[in-house]
Amino acid sequence: MSERNLHIANSTNKKQSLSATQQSGNSASEYDENPWTTTKAVVTAAGGAPIEPKQLTPKQIMHLQRTIGNKAVTRILNPTIQRGQKHGGEKKKKGKKKTTESAAPTFDDLPPDTIAISESQKLYIVVHGGYEGLVRNGQDLQVFNFEGTKLGEIYLSGTMEEDDYVSYLMIINEVEQLKGASYIVTWYLCKHTPKEYFEVHSVNNDDLWRRLEACGLKMVRIDDLRGKSSTAYEEALKVLESYNWLLKDED
Repeated sequence: MSERNLHIANSTNKKQSLSATQQSGNSASEYDENPWTTTKAVVTAAGGAPIEPKQLTPKQIMHLQRTIGNKAVTRILNPTIQRGQKHGGEKKKKGKKKTTESAAPTFDDLPPDTIAISESQKLYIVVHGGYEGLVRNGQDLQVFNFEGTKLGEIYLSGTMEEDDYVSYLMIINEVEQLKGASYIVTWYLCKHTPKEYFEVHSVNNDDLWRRLEACGLKMVRIDDLRGKSSTAYEEALKVLESYNWLLKDED
């Protein structure tokens, strides 16, 4: 074996290997103490023929793994395995990984009373009976995940139409992960109401107050806010679009 074929071993291992091979009558246990005793077991034979794995002792394999790495050891034992290939000789395929997650549903896939879909939050909202059910029949907004499991409701109380406005008294969002509940209510009521104004009564929550002000409502009485339905609709729509909500009948 020529010296150039021993490039894998370091200088110390070379000396150990040479001294060991010059001795005769060494026992198997002595050879095991020096993993480099049989040099042909740690390098490829001339012409690139693969080393038979059975020729390597566990200590020799472990030493190779520690010095040149698992992938290099694999190529020494079987030079037909090239970089970028799996051990079975199959080339690794490049490209996007497949995902088991299903695509977000469309309105055609969901109940007819669905009014909004959030792909990022993986949920959709249903109003049974539509605007009439919400304002006149005491319906609440039902929230479901993409598997069709009900997560909870957005409760509205005191919803009514009076004179020139539509209004509600209280809102409770019991679905913690749902972002934009008050904007959904504002958008939906103001989109469908024939009334010129939109009011919310007895507002004692600072966050809700700020959101309603962002939709153009202003205080008209203590704790009561009022604004143009058209303005509130447009402003709520902008916020929901920034949250990437897919809203029914909105291009």
